[in-house]
Amino acid sequence: MMPRTLTTEHLVNFKNITVLTDLESGSEAALRYAALLARWYGAKLVVAHSITPESYVYVPVGPLPMWPPRAPERSEDVDHKTKRLVASLGVQDVVSRVFTTESSVAGLLQELEAFQPDLLVLATHAHTGVSKWLAGSVTEEVFRRARWPVLVLSPAARNVGQHECSLRQILFATDLSGVSGDALHYAAGIAQDHGAELVDVYVEPDAHHDFTFDRIFAQQKLEDWLHHHMMSHGKIVERAEHLVRFGEAAKEILETAATWKPDLIVMGARGLGAVSGLASHFLGGTAYEVASHAPCPVLIVPQQS
Repeated sequence: MMPRTLTTEHLVNFKNITVLTDLESGSEAALRYAALLARWYGAKLVVAHSITPESYVYVPVGPLPMWPPRAPERSEDVDHKTKRLVASLGVQDVVSRVFTTESSVAGLLQELEAFQPDLLVLATHAHTGVSKWLAGSVTEEVFRRARWPVLVLSPAARNVGQHECSLRQILFATDLSGVSGDALHYAAGIAQDHGAELVDVYVEPDAHHDFTFDRIFAQQKLEDWLHHHMMSHGKIVERAEHLVRFGEAAKEILETAATWKPDLIVMGARGLGAVSGLASHFLGGTAYEVASHAPCPVLIVPQQS
């Protein structure tokens, strides 16, 4: 798919994209994918790295706790490594700035306000490598605090989009909540912008209710909800494949993705941008599990204020 220009009309328009990197495994994939998106949308790309206290692991050795024998990162070293990574991938044409800071996740996101990002891109290490900055709870904190959509590449999605931003099928996962309505705008808009097929999936939490009547009722709930929220995306939502699954949401969404092989999963989550860190089921459980194990990038959309 050829790059778009700034004059192209998009239903979803990412003008400023920020990729978060920890210079560990996955950073190349995240930066490469972010650059493909930036070229397609004609966007500016900021590469950000934060030297945070979370970069170190507290390891008790003997009677007194000790830090692991790893030299602290220095801003000038990290800045040099990040620029070298940008050059090695040949993405200088879309990178407008390399940004290094010494801050917590909350502090980093606050500093990024100056760049007015429309999208954050990062690669997660899922449940492994807990010493790495973008692992485990730190990635989830980005989910909780960022008020912009967050696109995540799991270890299983590292090889997608090597050469082009090609979105042929998009899987939209919904819990029929208001925040899912916000996510539908992105899912349907991106599908229409890229000429992609849209597939909707709704998971009923009770696996014991998978009877014919329950399936018909759940299917009607999904279609009624989509009709109520289709807004300006009526045609593409009406043409979409509507699926209903029963069981644990993350498991069912991942199994649906394995069957349909989408190029992108889109889902909403409450709690993003909330200082309280209060999360919905989709954020605290489902969104993080899906983003950590999906075979394709996952776009997590926060509830709009």
